[in-house]
Amino acid sequence: MWRTKKAHTTFHLVDSSTCQDTTKRHNNSPSVDCIPPTNPSPPEDKLDLILREIHDLRTAIEHRIDTIATDLSILRDDYRKLADRVLAAEGTLADVAPQHTWNTKAILDLQWHIQKLHNHAEDVESRTWRNNIRIMGLPEGEEGINPIQFIKKWFQMAVAPQDLSTVFVVERAHRVPPCCLPSGVPWWIGY
Repeated sequence: MWRTKKAHTTFHLVDSSTCQDTTKRHNNSPSVDCIPPTNPSPPEDKLDLILREIHDLRTAIEHRIDTIATDLSILRDDYRKLADRVLAAEGTLADVAPQHTWNTKAILDLQWHIQKLHNHAEDVESRTWRNNIRIMGLPEGEEGINPIQFIKKWFQMAVAPQDLSTVFVVERAHRVPPCCLPSGVPWWIGY
């Protein structure tokens, strides 16, 4: 094996088999002195050694390049798989987006209808709780000046006396004004 020894700023190749372990006590540090060989090797051996080292270095670099190329191919495959997943996700989002818009509109419409039905249910519950009876279709003014007496007589004529309860009492009676139609709805006027 060959080692290099630095002498000032130049390097010399020496044969490690000729190195002798001598201890010089200079600044309390041991050192190894290598003595150049007495019979130097022919220059062809040195060239072979350099060529062998270059070949080994080239083999190591090629091995590293192969490792890097393998890692890059794995990364490329992972990137392709990720790109395919992203495209699939974008396709799914494109399919779902119109349905989401429609669902949002439908939910708002349903909320409006629910509120309307809730208000109607509250009104009906309030009327039921008070035991109100609504009679529709009686001509205007037929009840006269005492609507309570008119309703009592009307019930006795309209309903069989055995069907009426003995606790049947008319506490009050009045005409209810017509409900207001929503704005924009035409009024029907008969004459």
